[in-house]
Amino acid sequence: MSLQSEILSGLDVPNWDESIATVKRTVANALQALDRGIEIKDTRYFNHSFVPDFVLSWPRDPARQRDVFLRLDSSTAFLNRDLDLLGRQAPVLLSLTSEWADESPEPPAAEPATSTLVTEPSAVERFGEASKSPDFGQVVPAALLKGGKGWIDEPVAGTVASAATAFFSGASNHEADTVNQAAPLLAEHLDAAQAGRVLNLGRVVWEATGGEPTQYPVTTDLSGLDDTALRFLLEEGPTDNAAFWRSIGRLVGLERLVNVGVRGGPNLAALVRSNADRLLARTLLVKQTQRTLEDAGPEWAVESGALVLRGSDFLAYLAARRDDLTVAADEARALDLATFRDRTADEQVETVTVVAGDGKRVTIESEDMFDPSTDAVLASVGDLPGTAVASVGLIVSGKHVTCDFTSRSASGHTNAQFDIVSLIERSLPMLWPLTDARDAAEVRLVRDTVSRVGRTATLFDALEQQAVTES
Repeated sequence: MSLQSEILSGLDVPNWDESIATVKRTVANALQALDRGIEIKDTRYFNHSFVPDFVLSWPRDPARQRDVFLRLDSSTAFLNRDLDLLGRQAPVLLSLTSEWADESPEPPAAEPATSTLVTEPSAVERFGEASKSPDFGQVVPAALLKGGKGWIDEPVAGTVASAATAFFSGASNHEADTVNQAAPLLAEHLDAAQAGRVLNLGRVVWEATGGEPTQYPVTTDLSGLDDTALRFLLEEGPTDNAAFWRSIGRLVGLERLVNVGVRGGPNLAALVRSNADRLLARTLLVKQTQRTLEDAGPEWAVESGALVLRGSDFLAYLAARRDDLTVAADEARALDLATFRDRTADEQVETVTVVAGDGKRVTIESEDMFDPSTDAVLASVGDLPGTAVASVGLIVSGKHVTCDFTSRSASGHTNAQFDIVSLIERSLPMLWPLTDARDAAEVRLVRDTVSRVGRTATLFDALEQQAVTES
């Protein structure tokens, strides 16, 4: 059922209060689909002359709000009167039918003198379809919701959506003519702030995917993937486009990501998942946390000088250098032999350090890897009263890493670095059991995303990786 049909069906509900609630719920869901980052406040008014039906707000831009007025009278004449009354507020006027759009094959002669957006259900639905595209599909619909202007019916919405697709395709493929032709069509229906953000994003995409900076055909406030541009991408980029984040990841190391100033969000997670084999850490530190009722599952964030995986009952800090961390390690106990064997059930280890009841330490090592579950020496030492396992040495990505159970930390020799996908796949479950299925699923998602978009394989990437490792 189309959005227009759902609205008309809601208006046909006999009970007026129920009818209003149905229509407003339908419209709110359609608006939310254009921008997942908005908050929609229902004012409990409907079709009021000067009190909006909804107030839109953006948590990442708290100074910004926009009113939405729903209109039963959808004639051009009535909407023009609304423009005279409400135009200075730059609201969205959403007619509940397409009457004004059907009055003439041409757009209304009267254009809003301000940044008011006049639109109708079929246009909203068209932008909703466009927003589902992983290739920057949501950028322009979200920008229109925040700063769209003019009369936009379904045909105009189709033109704008097509221009948006062409614009970002041209930016990704470095086609100056395509970008030049699409940019004015987008800017025509956006206020200055939103037009600037879209054009800036196009430039960042152009340069981040290898385009010559001087060849980008549109003047913008940004140039190059500097930290300002990277922050812009992490706020505005296409969350669901793993290939795009893979291309951006060529230019972003862990230290830069931590220091760029973005503390979380879906795009940070998208960048991490697509580049977990490129982001190199020297240290993994795991701290225990308490489960909460509001726990929404694992998420990626930046805090305390590190990239952090927030799990259901732990925080896993991944730092470019141990000294970057501003949190102290937990004082944890060494593992009893049975627990240690459970955690190493599928592992071959290089060393095991055992602490006796009197505090003395014994390190068991072999020229070859060995299986802790069957090793006779470990069994004989581990059976002594008060004995526990303090640490274990693994080979991760071809390098030695020590997992210390008493501090819940993992690190290698001197300046050894490890890609974070290997650390969270091998060292994290060694230091902390992933008993919540969602935590284990996030580790698999990181691994699978990296596998899908391709591990570092080209000569260019290999040389870049080597340079980062040696720095």
